[in-house]
Amino acid sequence: MSELAASSISMLSARADGREELRRGRSIPAVARMFAPERDDLVLEHIGAALGNLANHSAARAAMKDAGLPCAIARLLRLQHRPRAQVAAAVSLALLAAKDVEVQDSARYLGAVPYLVNMIAFGDTCSEVGRLAVLALRHQNPVNEAEIVNELRNSSEHIAAAHPRGCLASSVRKHAQLMRLNRLLDDLEDDMIGAAAVCRPHSASPTCYKSRCAGLT
Repeated sequence: MSELAASSISMLSARADGREELRRGRSIPAVARMFAPERDDLVLEHIGAALGNLANHSAARAAMKDAGLPCAIARLLRLQHRPRAQVAAAVSLALLAAKDVEVQDSARYLGAVPYLVNMIAFGDTCSEVGRLAVLALRHQNPVNEAEIVNELRNSSEHIAAAHPRGCLASSVRKHAQLMRLNRLLDDLEDDMIGAAAVCRPHSASPTCYKSRCAGLT
């Protein structure tokens, strides 16, 4: 797909009548399938923006899920050598998960949490995007919240135990990483104080994505 075509889809999705046209034309599954690792970063950014623009509509989200979008997002989050692709995936995930419990659960099942926490800690240019995606995943979702808190603790302990390379820049970077993780961890733990230790049942089993994600793990 050309960058021009992806840009056109993004601009179309930014208008209310454009979003309705995409829904009526049943184009959303095709757009969701374009969100794939083999695409260029700029194409992914445009398609990710389009998917985010469509995320408010429940029927559009259902079409995206049927097209395997949660799996595509998980694959893109694993591209640690391509931070722009990771950011595009995290932005789309944040907008989708904020309104859809099934997306939240599927993202956890597909292993998104460690990669998002890694973005917060190490991706200086994309820490805030990772943070927003994590907050969307834990929204009214105690199971996700518990996993996120556990991953934040483990990552903080791992970074704290690592020896800096002896230079000032390395020590400063390590301190900044710990600050980012501990700030979010403190916020989440404060929210959990006084909460009942009862997790809601999942609204839908994320195993419905197993057949589409063969070979992902």
